[in-house]
Amino acid sequence: MIFGKGRVSLSTLVVPRAGFTRRSKCGMIFVVNLMIGLVTPPVGLVLHVLSRVANLSFERCVVATLPFLVPMLVALLLVTFIPQLSLFLPTLLFR
Repeated sequence: MIFGKGRVSLSTLVVPRAGFTRRSKCGMIFVVNLMIGLVTPPVGLVLHVLSRVANLSFERCVVATLPFLVPMLVALLLVTFIPQLSLFLPTLLFR
């Protein structure tokens, strides 16, 4: 619940000032950033839930998710700097 409120309040401040012409692109960037933030330590809320559900140590969960961090960062860079990738489906659906 806290993350949803933070995202909404941050988006209302950033979108008009950042010069985004498409709000859907800005939303995609926020969602991918939030996903990366929830999986990386030290906060890593998803990691804490994963360690409890799987009955594993927190450190073992961190080590298991580290290989997925690089593809998530690459996806963030692609969505941010190549707008055709992130806006292909919205453009196709809402002509």
